[in-house]
This record gives sequence, structure tokens and C-alpha cells, in this order.
Amino acid sequence: VILGAYTTTEDSTGDIVETYEVSVTQPQVTEVLQSFVGLYEQIPPMYSAIKINGVRLYELARKNIVVDRPKRQVKILEISQISPLNENRFKIKVECSKGTYIRTLCTDIGRKLNCGAHMGELLRTKVGNFTIDNSVTLAELEKSNPLDLLISIESLFKDYKKIVINESLTKSLYNGNQLDYANYDAQEEFVRVYDYLDNFVGIYRTAPDKLIVEKMFRGV
Repeated sequence: VILGAYTTTEDSTGDIVETYEVSVTQPQVTEVLQSFVGLYEQIPPMYSAIKINGVRLYELARKNIVVDRPKRQVKILEISQISPLNENRFKIKVECSKGTYIRTLCTDIGRKLNCGAHMGELLRTKVGNFTIDNSVTLAELEKSNPLDLLISIESLFKDYKKIVINESLTKSLYNGNQLDYANYDAQEEFVRVYDYLDNFVGIYRTAPDKLIVEKMFRGV
């Protein structure tokens, strides 16, 4: 977070549009950061892929057109300061809901501190089940067989319960039909479904005594 200025893009790549004197203490920073924990409403930045009347906001922004954007509720699960306030800069670590703009969060932090702010840099360390530890650099990719680095589709859904379908339902399973599955007491909304040979087939939505296909991954 860089204090003292707002930019057109809400990060350091944009043009500075307003500057402020900064007179902020560490206790003030701590208090403001914690005030964002929980639900809060963001106004998406103009430089974003959100559509307004069928047009991407960034397309309008590049033409210097600014339009009203509806607020969107996001959730900050956790926010912590991971570097000290130094020369009007500090680093934060954020765990947040889908759809949260960290650029906008930085700007809103500056607004609450009455000195303006924008994002200096961003490092995404986790998305869903995947962390930065699962990633590879371009240099590593160039030296490897890309197929050896692929992560299986089913790993995306490892939090879903696994259901193995018996052999008699194989044809219905691979045709994407609704499965009568009286042995399953639906408690989850979605489950991972495998054939009797333990091959991942797809994601099914649950219903009483039934499984209904949501997305097939046969052959993936």
C-alpha cells in the first residue's frame, strides 16, 4: 500500500490524479486495517473487466469515460500488516472472497486514513485449492515437458465428496443421464463422480436419491 496519492488505475501503473500530505501513525494503520474485516462494499475500478451495458469498464476508461458502478459486497476474511510503515508504504496480507479488488481495498484504506492510497504491487499466493507452491516459473516451464506439470482436473474439486458408481450404471453415467442412486443420502450440493474403475467422470448435483450431471469431464 502506497499512501499519499490516488491513481487512475488504483495501482502504481496509472497516472496520479490526487496527492495528499501524509501524517499517519502505526496505530491508525492498524485500526483502519482491522475495520475492513468482514463484509464491506466496494465500487469496482474503472480499469476492470466488469461490463456495464455490455461494455467492459476498461474500454470506457481508455476513452477517458467514467461511469457510475454499482457497489458490490465482498468479504475480507483476514487482513494483516506484514511490513512496518516506512516512507508512507507498508505491505499487507489479505484473505478475501472471490471478486475482491485488492487495488480498490488499498484505495479504500487510503480514504479511511484521509490521505489517499493506491496499490504498489500484488502477489497472489492462493486461489481456491491452489497455492503459489503449485506454480512454476517460465524458466522452469521452458526446461520441462509441460505435460509433466499439469494438475489433474479432479484436483480442482477435492473438497467435494467422492462417489463411485457401480458397473450397472456405466452407460447412464457416460451418457450424462440422471442417476438413480438410492444408496446416497444427499447432504452436499455437489459431488465428484467416478465410474466403477475409479475414473473421474464429472461433477454431479445432488437430489434426494438422485445425482444430476452438472459438468462432465469424460476423457479429460
